[in-house]
Amino acid sequence: MREPRRPFFKNLLRRVPMPVLAALFGLLTAAAVWIVIDPIQTRAIGNIFREELKAQLETRARESMLRFDSFVQSYVNTTRLLANHRRMADYLEPLVWFSADEEPPVVYLDRQPLWLPASAIQGLPVKPDYAVLADTGGKIREVYQLAQRPLPQEVEPELRHAIGSAGQQAYITRLNGLLYLVIAERVEDASYYHMGSLVLLVPVNSGFLDASQQRAPDSEITVALVDGDAQVILAAGGNDALLEGAAMEGIQDRYVATVQSFFEYGNTPLNLLFATLIPRDIVDATRSRIIAVERRHRLTGAAIVGFIFVLFFIFISNRINRLLKRVAAFSSRALHIEQPTPKGGNRLLIMEDWIRSFTQAVMRAREEMRARYTAEIEEREALKTAVLDASLDPIVTIDQHGRIVDFNPTAEQTFGYGQQEALGRRLDELIFDRGSREAFNSLLADCLKERESDVKPVLRTLTARSKDDRILPVEVAIKPVRLENQLLFTTYIRDISERKRQAKEIVSLAAFPSESPLPVLRINRPGVVIYANRASDALLDYWGCNRMQTVPIYWKRVVEEVLSTGRAREVEVTTRDGIFSLLLAPVPDLDYVNV
Repeated sequence: MREPRRPFFKNLLRRVPMPVLAALFGLLTAAAVWIVIDPIQTRAIGNIFREELKAQLETRARESMLRFDSFVQSYVNTTRLLANHRRMADYLEPLVWFSADEEPPVVYLDRQPLWLPASAIQGLPVKPDYAVLADTGGKIREVYQLAQRPLPQEVEPELRHAIGSAGQQAYITRLNGLLYLVIAERVEDASYYHMGSLVLLVPVNSGFLDASQQRAPDSEITVALVDGDAQVILAAGGNDALLEGAAMEGIQDRYVATVQSFFEYGNTPLNLLFATLIPRDIVDATRSRIIAVERRHRLTGAAIVGFIFVLFFIFISNRINRLLKRVAAFSSRALHIEQPTPKGGNRLLIMEDWIRSFTQAVMRAREEMRARYTAEIEEREALKTAVLDASLDPIVTIDQHGRIVDFNPTAEQTFGYGQQEALGRRLDELIFDRGSREAFNSLLADCLKERESDVKPVLRTLTARSKDDRILPVEVAIKPVRLENQLLFTTYIRDISERKRQAKEIVSLAAFPSESPLPVLRINRPGVVIYANRASDALLDYWGCNRMQTVPIYWKRVVEEVLSTGRAREVEVTTRDGIFSLLLAPVPDLDYVNV
């Protein structure tokens, strides 16, 4: 039953156009991408959000604690300025406190003490409840009370602890059930004599915590101080009044908390922790928004993938249609295969049927083309061989070991060796003398290093010896020829015997003026003697000049006249060495006169 269904299904697909199949496959692909990727991406985004949230919370917690420490430090600096103020020193200098004195401390309620500047306390974000002036033993002498309640009874032991432990202390402690920041600073005169101590007691409450974070842009963050032993919130900023006194476990469902230890307040008797709280509903809302945005992006991406998939199939269908038309035209024109171009249907399956018949036709055409190209290559090789045989210079082909592979007829005539006699022998040993063999082998080694056919060959002048022992000066150039599995070198050898003979004649003619027994001179238009042979010394003595010097003015004018007229002039000169007949022959093109 399966055999009849396969052709039917194939024929059905053959009739369905490719854009329709592309649309179906695109929808299926987009659905598959969405079904597979959505849960994976959602889990991955959730994990990334949790890791990023943890990192962000840690960063914000560190920043919040740094702001808190900076805020506390501002109070420490204020206390130090007040303790070192001139008004404080002027006030304490005439006072004398005795340790046995049992007088009660002076309390300022409605008026400003003389030892405290009027604007000092008013400029603080959170005013201290008490400003205490104590003697060197830690006994309270004067109190500036800004709060409604009197100074707690347990303050004096705390002051002795703060003043006695170190000259400067800032720590948080509990007094009458309330948290206070205790700041103590020594008061000294100009000679650094210890006159007492100034102590500020600042309430650490929600206002203090809010003021410490007033520069933070994150309004949703709440900071709190936590009892490390009981895990209870002692003070908290923000508007949630239910946080103070709440256990940390009880707020886990409403807040995400990050807890840090204090390092700058080691003298405090309390085990305090600094907590940074962010509402959990804000975190969940942010997570939901991120996942929703990412889901929309994934949906858009899946739709784009499906759309691109459809466009790609449409493009492939159009290209296949063009290819079928070109194949039909080519087969009809070159291979003589008449096939109608399909008007519709699945062109991919139609092309599959086309490929079978077209491949067979191409194989037949390839065999025919191979036979034709083989004949052309043989003709080309015959033409190259004829050119080498007709060359006027000896051309010898050698392998990379220097052994002769080919020896053209000109080389046979020049050196007297037949081709069969030369093949297989080393070229340097066959035609070069002993002095030139090393130079030839060096030139061949350089070519082996280059191995590039487009490198310009280097000419080297060597000495060759023919079979009948004739010495021939030659110019040698080697050019590499890379074949498929072999590296050969074409050696061009040119006989330069005639050229050397002509060069000798040129040198002999050039030496003629210097060898002449008669004076021969060359003077340019400015009158400078640019050449004078040895026989011209008597004439130069008569003129009173040397070579590359200017002749007398009369002779300079004669030279200019001869160059201007362009005609030779003969002049007689009588010297003590004899009478000279000077022939001045002008050379106007080069602007000098030969004498």
